[in-house]
Amino acid sequence: MDASTPRVDVSVPENGTSEALEDTHEPESNSSAPNFTGSPEKLQEEKRILQNLDASGNIAENQIFINALYMGNSPQYKEAPNAPKRKKEVSFDLGDQKECERFVEEYRNGEYLALAVTLAIFDVVAISDLPGIESNLISFLPDVDEPDDDGKAVNSHYSDPYLSLQSKLTVIGAKSFIRNDGQSCVGFGDKSKQILLNIWTQFPALRNPIISWLMELNHIHKYRTSFELQQIIGAFSKIISIDFSDAEKRIFPKLYSSPNNMFFLGTLTCLLVKNPYMKGSARSLLLKWARSNSEWIWKSALLSYSGMNTPEEYDDLKTLLQDKLKSQNSIFMKIDNTHFLMKGQIKNLDSSPVLQNEHPYLPVRDISTALGGTVSWDSERQQAVIDLGQNTIRMAVGSSEVFVNDEEIPLVNRQLPISIDSKMYIDLQAFSILLGFHYYWFPKHGFLAISSNIDHNFGPLTLQTVEEKLSPYYRSKIVFPNL
Repeated sequence: MDASTPRVDVSVPENGTSEALEDTHEPESNSSAPNFTGSPEKLQEEKRILQNLDASGNIAENQIFINALYMGNSPQYKEAPNAPKRKKEVSFDLGDQKECERFVEEYRNGEYLALAVTLAIFDVVAISDLPGIESNLISFLPDVDEPDDDGKAVNSHYSDPYLSLQSKLTVIGAKSFIRNDGQSCVGFGDKSKQILLNIWTQFPALRNPIISWLMELNHIHKYRTSFELQQIIGAFSKIISIDFSDAEKRIFPKLYSSPNNMFFLGTLTCLLVKNPYMKGSARSLLLKWARSNSEWIWKSALLSYSGMNTPEEYDDLKTLLQDKLKSQNSIFMKIDNTHFLMKGQIKNLDSSPVLQNEHPYLPVRDISTALGGTVSWDSERQQAVIDLGQNTIRMAVGSSEVFVNDEEIPLVNRQLPISIDSKMYIDLQAFSILLGFHYYWFPKHGFLAISSNIDHNFGPLTLQTVEEKLSPYYRSKIVFPNL
């Protein structure tokens, strides 16, 4: 031990009593208890003397007095009349209509309801996607008055960040799942449809908020997370199948508001016609679209028709769509085939489209000429020059420097023009984007198409208008094999 370290003597004297205990003693058994007999006034005085601490003879520099040490019975408490009650750790069977009603009425203003609605609409949701989806729905749910800690009514939604997911799953009766790819998910399983039906039929005031929320999800989740677009389409399909006539009033008008929903509508109706209960209603809707004078809604019917398993059952729809195609500036082609279909007529290309690294490439001169353009060669710049409509496009083999009306449009490596048998080819996607066309690619059948509803007379393209073509709906991978 270091000599400088203070030494503390804890030895016990021979009498066995530590010095620290010398001033203590056990209370004598014959000590008399305080005498509280007498008048009430005498009793109160004796209590005061007993409760006061006599500090006479205490010479400590700092003294603390506790003058009212309560020695009586424990105080009694009662709940404030308007205090919010803590929800019990219970579990609801939301597949039962009565229990579902009770749950929604009790948990109407928080994350329990948001989670239940989310999992009722989607079969399963990845845990990584759940927080954003759930909080987004909370912002759409109708506000209701709830008492705060002081019993005052407030109008706001709440979310408890310290409430575990498992606790919420227990209350709503949902489960955890592991997807084939190892992703952790949650959901109701095969009960989700019945739970959605209970919520949808018993609480019609929630319909518009839920639909608005799904429209928002469709906008913010396209191709950005594991929360795939197909899940959102499936969610709309589940709601529409509950009440198709109601969907025609609440859902479809919202989807008709933008041509960016063309692919979404086509895929949605393709799913609906596979439902035996929805088949007739979906068919009528597709025929209505095919007869429409809209510049784009008929293309949703075309997309839907192209994905049908039994297109032979829809000859009336096929006839309407073929009439539409004859009036459109669309070219339908197939890999390694020089034939193409344009305005209902079969024509020939000198060179066929080819597949390079699993991507379709088009012969630049042939396809430009078929679209009504001209192609020349600038020997000084070693560039092909395409004049089509009011646009001039310059490009060279292996170069990312592609110019549209003298404005450079950068291309990624796989989109660069290539040379095959001394002929220039360009990626289908790049060609369509540069010219402002829609394009479609169906790799399973080797079909591809490019189309424009402006019959070559489109105005000058700029970098901004070209970038707008990068929308996912202009990059769909479906063409029309059934036609």
